[in-house]
Amino acid sequence: MTIPLAPGVYVREVPSGVRSVIGAGTSTPALLGNTATLKTLRTPVLVRSWTEFRTKFFPTPADAIGALTSANEAYQAAARKRDEIDATFKRASDFSADSNYTSATSKKAAQEAWIFAVQVANLAYSLGYKTDDTKKTMDDASKVVEASKAASFDKDAFTTSISALYKNIADQKAKGWAAGEEAVQKAAEAAADAVTKLEKDASRTVAEQLREPLEAAEKAMHDAKVNASVRDHLALVSLAEVIDIVVQAFKGYDDKWCLGEAVLGFFANGGSSCYIVPLEITNTTSTFEGSSADNTGLAGLEKVSDVSMVVVPDLHLAASENLSTLAAQVVAHCAKMRNRLAILHTVPDLHAEDACKFKDGLSLGPRTDLATLYYPWLKVPGMDGKARTVPPSGHIAGVWAATDASRGVFKAPANVSLAGATGLTTTLSDDEQAGLNAAGVNCLRSFPGRPLMVWGARTLVDPSDRDWKYVNVRRLVCFLSDSIRQSTSWAVFEPNDEHLWATLRQSVSAFLKDQWRQGALQGATPDEAFHVVCDASNNPQVLIDRGEVHCDIYVAPVRPAEFVHFSIQQTAGQAV
Repeated sequence: MTIPLAPGVYVREVPSGVRSVIGAGTSTPALLGNTATLKTLRTPVLVRSWTEFRTKFFPTPADAIGALTSANEAYQAAARKRDEIDATFKRASDFSADSNYTSATSKKAAQEAWIFAVQVANLAYSLGYKTDDTKKTMDDASKVVEASKAASFDKDAFTTSISALYKNIADQKAKGWAAGEEAVQKAAEAAADAVTKLEKDASRTVAEQLREPLEAAEKAMHDAKVNASVRDHLALVSLAEVIDIVVQAFKGYDDKWCLGEAVLGFFANGGSSCYIVPLEITNTTSTFEGSSADNTGLAGLEKVSDVSMVVVPDLHLAASENLSTLAAQVVAHCAKMRNRLAILHTVPDLHAEDACKFKDGLSLGPRTDLATLYYPWLKVPGMDGKARTVPPSGHIAGVWAATDASRGVFKAPANVSLAGATGLTTTLSDDEQAGLNAAGVNCLRSFPGRPLMVWGARTLVDPSDRDWKYVNVRRLVCFLSDSIRQSTSWAVFEPNDEHLWATLRQSVSAFLKDQWRQGALQGATPDEAFHVVCDASNNPQVLIDRGEVHCDIYVAPVRPAEFVHFSIQQTAGQAV
């Protein structure tokens, strides 16, 4: 602290040392399913509106032609690089060393060589090559500069070094540094021709006619072995795949796919943003696993930390013998991530007793507390405006998100109206729902004078397991766990002593007290709602020696009033 010399009042700010726990997000689902742009877009993508989703995954003909136009622009930009590439290699191959270098002329030649080497490196970077790919060029240029500055100038050494620099650059073309430039040039011409023809006549017939030339251009690029990193850097997407999207946009999309209506239902019911995970789901699909390296499928979704629900609107398209296995993969993913639940649905056209049999036929593994099942299907206006039936899972995700925003994750997402649907495929009676509810199947109901309602909030855990029977309890504990985990990473490698324990107790207790005030925990006082233990009683020396600190948290979540009973008795006017 600086010692003041002038008389006066001095104020300094001192950090409080308080560590806060911030609530994690709970309102973002991931929807997995078939998309029209699967060939060009396979990784999880965050979308914030229906329009954004439609443009990226189910484009209209105008959107698809716009994608082709963007691809054409990328190819034209790549083609313009050809002149720069040719000029670079021509200069390198035409170089001839001066046989009479002097100390003075070598410095000028070295400066020109250095500038040329930098230009080559910049060109390589603009094409998508990594720094390591041009390291030798810059190392050679450094040797040229060093040779020109040597205290005792050696003409032969300098001539050898500068000749080697230019030769190595010239050799890069033969080694494939600019492989496929001819193919890229022809692909650019084919793309430009395709855009011109579609601008004159935007029709399915013209799009079909363009398949052959664009597929041929793509094959030529493949045969020429155009560097993959160059293609990625210059956004040279597959022209064959893009024209396929254009044709499909004119043709219309598979009416068995339900992802589009699920996303529409999500936003209609109050959802604000969701991740789309493109997958091909057909009767031959046997896995959703994907690839972590390619960032696809459930493996790619593991890298997205803010997802709290997983929905597969096209799950029913899988073969019946694979359906349970695929659903189990989704639940296993939720168990691995520990912060999300699966929203499942039945297959279509089931009666109430068949829905119970369907649920009984699911084998989801040990973590059924992380799975929910909704029934029946909904009647909705489809993406094309025509009436169709779809699973309710996307709409339910929107209800969960809206309930989280309006009340909190602790509120059961039930007794809530369902938007974006005109009816149910099956109207249930109280007796029919009784059996379904006991089995953990959440029902959608239609009551006289009321809109369609979500009328169930249970997980698929065994009914005897009272801890995780309700969706809101399971989601609340996931929320608490995720929030504490994310907000206490500062504690790692801190001194493991009473000061750390007290700070953890204070942080977690303050967070839980705030949740109690909001109504997430039951009890008349905070002491009745939660209890946090982090002291010497659960952190003995043996744990400290192992580098561990334990914080035990006990909470009393609120549970929904699922059955409300009133007793009415006649009193004949007498006081009770």
